[in-house]
Amino acid sequence: MGRDIYSNFGWLVALPSGVRSAAVAGETIDVQAFDAITFIVNGTSCDSAAANSAADCFKLTLQHGLASAAGVSAWSVVPGSQLIHSVYGGYTSTGETGLFAYGFQSTMNSGATMRPQVVGYKKDVLHRYVRFYLSISGNPSTCWIGAEAVTGYPNHWPVNESVEG
Repeated sequence: MGRDIYSNFGWLVALPSGVRSAAVAGETIDVQAFDAITFIVNGTSCDSAAANSAADCFKLTLQHGLASAAGVSAWSVVPGSQLIHSVYGGYTSTGETGLFAYGFQSTMNSGATMRPQVVGYKKDVLHRYVRFYLSISGNPSTCWIGAEAVTGYPNHWPVNESVEG
């Protein structure tokens, strides 16, 4: 029996890739079976013909939801203390912003190289669900934006055996 680096993860679409120009909520992800989740967001090909000001941007945020018999009973923004990111969040940040990055025309236009934005979510005992939420400020240019989620540290680990040929 061997240990692998594949089976202990779940791979999910958090926000299907598409042309975005308005705020949109991503897919609801149930984190009950996992102790960790990481979101990877990529945006590119902003409409370079639009004239954006510094206030026109996409806001990349996380929301978490309370469980109810019908699914999610209420969504709220994730406090900074539950975001794992090099810039936003951390153990001492308790502001409920959910914000972990911005997307500007200058960093997402066709001539720029947008690096993926990555953030981890530290699960708590109250919230069972989490989702990526694309918010906006001002009137940003239309861009392609999508997000993936990678879950890890499953509560029940699979037993894997090597395939013998």
